Amino acid sequence: MKDFKSIHWFLNELPRLQSEGVLEEAAARKLQDYYRKELESTSVRSLLFMILGFLGAFLIAGGVILLTAHNWDMLPKTGRIVLTFTPFVLTAGFACFTLLRRKTRIWTECAALLFTAGIMTLNALISQIYHIDGTIFDFLTLNLLFALALMYLLDSRVLSLLITIALIVFSVSNEGGGGREYLPLLYTVFWIPFAVHHLRRNSMLTRYAAIAAAIALLCSRDGNAGVLFPLAAAFFFCGGLNLRRTGKTAWFRDPWIQTAFAGTTIYLLILSNSNTFLRSFQWNGTTMILCILFGAALISQICRSPDALNLMQAFFAALPFFLLPLGPEIHRFAGTAFLLLSGILFLIDGFRKSDLLLLNFGQLQLYGLLIVHFLDSRYSILVRSLVFLGAGAVFLVLNYGLAHHFRRKGGVLR
Repeated sequence: MKDFKSIHWFLNELPRLQSEGVLEEAAARKLQDYYRKELESTSVRSLLFMILGFLGAFLIAGGVILLTAHNWDMLPKTGRIVLTFTPFVLTAGFACFTLLRRKTRIWTECAALLFTAGIMTLNALISQIYHIDGTIFDFLTLNLLFALALMYLLDSRVLSLLITIALIVFSVSNEGGGGREYLPLLYTVFWIPFAVHHLRRNSMLTRYAAIAAAIALLCSRDGNAGVLFPLAAAFFFCGGLNLRRTGKTAWFRDPWIQTAFAGTTIYLLILSNSNTFLRSFQWNGTTMILCILFGAALISQICRSPDALNLMQAFFAALPFFLLPLGPEIHRFAGTAFLLLSGILFLIDGFRKSDLLLLNFGQLQLYGLLIVHFLDSRYSILVRSLVFLGAGAVFLVLNYGLAHHFRRKGGVLR
C-alpha cells in the first residue's frame, strides 16, 4: 500500500529542494507530476477488503438478529435478558482488547462500530422486554451520546461519519419543549472538536462527515436554512479551494469543492428566478450559535488565502442578510448579477492560472444562467433547443481549445 503521508511530505519539500539548487526545475516538475498522479490513484484493494469485511460482519449480525427474532416469543424472560446482554458484553470485550493491545486503525474502527451496535441493540431489546415506549428522537438522544463518547475514545473516523448522518435524522425529528429542541445542536457542537482535529490531518472521510454535520445544523431551524445555507456553502467552498491549492489532493476526491459549487450554483439559480425563496429570518439562540460557528470557520479559511475567489465567497455568505429587507425584484436581480459575476471571476482566475477546473466552473455557471432563463415559456421550443445546442457546442469546443492552448504554453492542467 502506498505511503501517502510520505508522498505529501516529499511534495512539500520539492520547492525547498529546487530553491537550494538540489533539483533542477524540470526534474522537480516531473517528480511533482508523477507523485500527484500517485495520490490520485486510491488504494482500491485495501478499501475493497475493508468494505467486504464490514459487509460480511453486518450480514452475519443480521442473520443472528433474524434468527433470534423468529424464536423471541418462545424464550423465557431470563433467556431474553441473557441474549440482550450477550452482544453488548462481547463487543465491549473486543473494544477493551483493542484498546489494551493498541491495535491498528482498522481494529479500532471495527471495535467502535461493533460496540456502538452492541449498545444500540441492548437499549432496543431492553425497551422491548419492559415495554418502554419512545420515539426515534428518544432513541437517538440516548444512543448518540454513547456513540459520541466511543468516537473520541477509539478515535473512529467511520463512526464519526455515521454519527453525522444520524444527526440529520435527529435534527429532522426534533421535538420541542423543555430544552429538548437544543439537543441536536448540542450533540453536533460536541462532535466539532473531533472534526477539527482530523481535518488538520487532511482526512477525506472527515470532510464528508463535515458536510453531513452542516446539514444537521441547518436542519435545526427550518425557517432559517435558506439564509444560513450560503454561510455554510461559502465555508466549504473556501476550504475546498484552499486544500486544492496545496496540491495534496485532486479536486474530484474532495467533496467540499464539489458539493459547495453545486449547492452555490443551484441556490443562485433559484434566487434569480423566484419571488419567495428568501423568507423572514428570526434571530434566536440557535441561529446566533450557527452564525458564529460557520462564520468563524469561514474566516479561518479566508485568512489562509485571501484571494478574489475566497473573498467572493465571503460576499456570497453575507448576501442573504443584505437582501432580506429588500423586495423580490431585487432578490432576483441580485441572484442573477452575483451568478454572472461569479462565473466571470472563475473564468478570469482559471485562465490566469491555466486551471481548467476553474474555467469549467465559470462556464457551467454562465451556461446554467443562460439555460434557466431560456426555459421561460416566452421563447419557442425551437429557440430554446437552438440555445441548448449552441451552449453545449461552445462548451466542448472551448474546453478542447483551452486544453491545447495550455499544453502549448506548458501550463499545468489540474
